[in-house]
Amino acid sequence: MGLNHEFELIEEHSDKVLKELNIHDDFLNYIDTTIGEENNLFYTVPSINPDYQEKPYGLVFPEYKGFNYYGVTVFNKHSVSELENMFLQWKDVILSFPTDVYYYELETMDETEREKLTLEELEEVKEKFFDKKDLLNVIEGCLEMVGFIKDAKYILYHAGI
Repeated sequence: MGLNHEFELIEEHSDKVLKELNIHDDFLNYIDTTIGEENNLFYTVPSINPDYQEKPYGLVFPEYKGFNYYGVTVFNKHSVSELENMFLQWKDVILSFPTDVYYYELETMDETEREKLTLEELEEVKEKFFDKKDLLNVIEGCLEMVGFIKDAKYILYHAGI
């Protein structure tokens, strides 16, 4: 698997991290490939760029759309609906996996491509998989965190790769 996107639920006044979850960059790339970048709600969620906005973030109206892929993005109560829709969109993709362990790179190859793989290449490809149960748990956890940010004292912090 690749690099991680970190999501933290933060009680803003105390800067206390209440929950932290990671989503692998490979999964976000898979989402883009599967549903298309133009349909991935990752790019449309109202967001705050902390490089241009000072704390506190809880009541600020977001001026941007989408996640900062390589940096920090903050979400608050004004982002809830779009974040919920995004995570539900991703959950639908996960639920469509035909097996509990989904070898995404292998599945995208046709039979001819698979037959041409050497044993070593096949082993490499088999190292790239998604565990359906684990991903669903992460997405459910993210949805739970989004529920908290309906209250302006909480924010969702995202650190990109």
